[in-house]
Amino acid sequence: MRNLFILIPLVFLLFVLTSCSQQIESESGSLSVHFCPQEKCEQIFTEQLAAANHSLDCALYEIDDVQVWKQLDLASNRITVRVVMDGDYKNDAQNRTYVRFDNSKGLMHNKFCVIDGQTVTSGSMNPTVSDIFKNFNNLVIIDSLGIAKNYETEFEELWKGQFRAGNPNEKSLFLVNNTFVEQYFCPDDNCEKHVIDTINSANTSVRFMTFSFTSFPIATALIAAKNRGVSVEGLYEKRQVNAYSVFSKLQNQGISAIIAKNPNDGQLHHKVFIIDNDTVITGSYNPTGNGDKGNDENIIIIHDEEIAQQFLDNYNQIKNGST
Repeated sequence: MRNLFILIPLVFLLFVLTSCSQQIESESGSLSVHFCPQEKCEQIFTEQLAAANHSLDCALYEIDDVQVWKQLDLASNRITVRVVMDGDYKNDAQNRTYVRFDNSKGLMHNKFCVIDGQTVTSGSMNPTVSDIFKNFNNLVIIDSLGIAKNYETEFEELWKGQFRAGNPNEKSLFLVNNTFVEQYFCPDDNCEKHVIDTINSANTSVRFMTFSFTSFPIATALIAAKNRGVSVEGLYEKRQVNAYSVFSKLQNQGISAIIAKNPNDGQLHHKVFIIDNDTVITGSYNPTGNGDKGNDENIIIIHDEEIAQQFLDNYNQIKNGST
């Protein structure tokens, strides 16, 4: 049986690769994940900004951390810096000329930077005091020319004011140092469908950590997984349990949905699904209708046991502090 479980991720990977027309090219690179506030996310993020040698392009929903602004300002004095933010946070930018805003309906909800066209920072963390020092979050750093090209293309659309109107990725599947990574944007690439497809591939377990969760199609996929014998449970942000959330729907179907407790008086801000202990979905996308169709968002699907274990450790740490 153990050998069967080892083969399952390979079978899913083979299915993905053979069911699409994309050519998958292996490239060198690296991928790391960091968890806030347990790790020094401010230092890790600002060090990435400071390392930029010729360009720094960021699509960040909100910025209010002083050290982040300091690094952006310093970088703007020596290299090309461009930042797109959501229009609700114009005051935070204090008339900085390298910042543009999304003032249209819907949110520019991304949290990514592209550094020198080579390195991408993403995940759930906004560079804000709350997200860095209080809220449960993740910060993903990927060194990959192919993935950086995707994010740079998306950034150019946002910089030109093309919000929620971009083209789908030409390439979404990558092998980064032998780690299979999928990368998508919302609404361009239909994030909800890719989350559902990944949940539908689950054979043993699904764990989730979600800030806002209102997507009935994703909830239905979780219920179907539970009904076919998959172990399903998750952590939920208390402030987002309301008439629109799927919290009660999941609980009524026998799925353990636990309200997360944060000792820092912060929130559970993750947008994470962990499948079969070897695959992780993360990014800026909350599993909601607005996240899928109404906002600019991104997701990364990482097929890697070591990365998945780090997310599971974080999940269990939060869970053990919540029960």
